[in-house]
Amino acid sequence: MDKESKMHLDKHDDPDYMGFITFDAPGRSFSYTADGNIELETGEVQEVIEQLSEYRDSPKGWSL
Repeated sequence: MDKESKMHLDKHDDPDYMGFITFDAPGRSFSYTADGNIELETGEVQEVIEQLSEYRDSPKGWSL
């Protein structure tokens, strides 16, 4: 079983864990699974997606 498949089976003990985002088609289709103690609201998920998209679209900023 690969790590990605196993991730959904692991119990998350971190009280700050908010779930995970799955990108089916980057920039177009994604899903948010709130399986932690804290659930993001729709607007918060949109904000996270926008920020991740900016990072993805600007690879020059990735260098350390």
